[in-house]
Amino acid sequence: MALGDWTLTVTGEIVRVDTENIDKSGRNPRYLVSFIVRPDKVEAPPEARLAAEIQIDSHERDLAKLTPTPPRAGDRVTMRAQGNGPQPAVFLLTSVERQ
Repeated sequence: MALGDWTLTVTGEIVRVDTENIDKSGRNPRYLVSFIVRPDKVEAPPEARLAAEIQIDSHERDLAKLTPTPPRAGDRVTMRAQGNGPQPAVFLLTSVERQ
C-alpha cells in the first residue's frame, strides 16, 4: 500500500540544529534550518518507516512565524511535520512546542 502525504507528531530532544544558506546568488541570504530530533514518542501511520533520529526542516522565515525563538540543541520539543511516502528522509515543520 502506498503512503501519500501524512502528518508526523514527534516528542523528544533536539540533538543538533543545522543552518544552511540556500540562496544561490549570494546576494539575498535565505536559510534552511534542520532539526535532528531523537524521539521519545512518535505518532505516525503504521506503514511509516522512521529512522532512529528524525530530520525536520523549516525555512527561517516560516520558523519565525511559528515561534519567537527557535529551539536549540538540548531542548525538549513536540513537533508536527509533513511527510510523503513510507520512508521520508526529511519532514517539513508545521508546528513546534517546547516541553
